Amino acid sequence: MNTLSQTLMATMALMSISNSPAGNGIDQKDLLLDLDASKGVNIEDGDRVVSWANQAPGKSARLFVKQDGGRKQQGSGWPTLKKDVKVLNGHATLVFR
Repeated sequence: MNTLSQTLMATMALMSISNSPAGNGIDQKDLLLDLDASKGVNIEDGDRVVSWANQAPGKSARLFVKQDGGRKQQGSGWPTLKKDVKVLNGHATLVFR
């Protein structure tokens, strides 16, 4: 796994763990983007993410959808959902490769 993938996975995991506005000091009304791996994730073929809903209230960027444009192999850029990750205290995360 390369450094960028590790950084993205760690960032997504932290976002998933600290999803309580009161607990992390972030006011929900100020959020532009809130991607929580345990909410709003639609999958195909077991664990392939086809869309991910922005949980930030009232924002125009609502749904992030898979795109195959520019890829030599269709579906190769889709992230995968990992549920109940032990090192994340059972939280979910998305893995980008």
